[in-house]
Amino acid sequence: MKVFLSSTYLDLVEYRKKAAEALARLRQEAGWMEIFGARPEEPQEASLNEVETSDIFVGIYAHRYGHIPAKSKISITEAEFRHAKKLKKPMFCFVLDEAHPWLPKMIENEPGRSKLVHLKAKIGADLVRETFTTPDDLALKIATSVGNYLASLDPVTGGLGGLLAQVKDSPKEKQLAAKQDLAAVVKVAFETFEYVADERRSGKRDEERERLLSRGWRDAGMELATLGGPAAGLAERYFLKAQYWLEPETWSQERIAAAKIRLEDVAKKSRAVLSAMSSGTQRKIGGSKHKSVTTKGLAKARRRNPERAGVTKRWHSMFGC
Repeated sequence: MKVFLSSTYLDLVEYRKKAAEALARLRQEAGWMEIFGARPEEPQEASLNEVETSDIFVGIYAHRYGHIPAKSKISITEAEFRHAKKLKKPMFCFVLDEAHPWLPKMIENEPGRSKLVHLKAKIGADLVRETFTTPDDLALKIATSVGNYLASLDPVTGGLGGLLAQVKDSPKEKQLAAKQDLAAVVKVAFETFEYVADERRSGKRDEERERLLSRGWRDAGMELATLGGPAAGLAERYFLKAQYWLEPETWSQERIAAAKIRLEDVAKKSRAVLSAMSSGTQRKIGGSKHKSVTTKGLAKARRRNPERAGVTKRWHSMFGC
């Protein structure tokens, strides 16, 4: 999908860069003024055309209202917001925390200041908006919001979209860790779906991509393993997914089902784990408490000879990849 990044420029250069990097990690194309190149249209016309061809709108707002073209009463930034809203694009808006330190020279005076206040009020009235502070904070929030939206488009990964709600009342550190883990899960899940779709179209395996998928599931598992407690049980699922993608031809559908590593199973487990984390308990998940998972344990699991019997024709279903 194509995501349009809307904001003023000079005051948000580093923020826009981090936002684009976050979208790239989600394998989404960012449409922003830095990559427009030379065009015959006026800047506003070019940006509005980009809004039209984009699938998602992300607005970033700090203390500048932005340039108002001749014969216009509103800035290009506000015009982009209005155009996306008119076209009913999925919109995610992020407003700088008023308490966050900011260079005085990057704070616009009147009449732009009043126009910006009005625009922010309109955004708050029309949409659920989030505040941000640092570039990294913005990148994480964009990755989470857009990742949740992308997950909601798919019946399997859609279950992951509710994970953050489970930890919204937890300590800030735990919420941050959960957001990072969610982003990792969404990323590797969509990479898995993409590979399966490509394989079905071409009828050919790509062993290099399969190795990358294995690493992706492994890395997501390692992030969860560091949280300890019930999260370690979920990490074990990720490690099994990593093992699967090392030698998928050795896994029968029966073995996949028994290991509970279909994406829908992983999503259910994720909800259960983060629910337990949010309650502050170390309650049993799936009938037992799980010990921490280590890289040594993963290496040991990988050295085991996988079952070879009963291997079915290798077509990964969307619910079993």
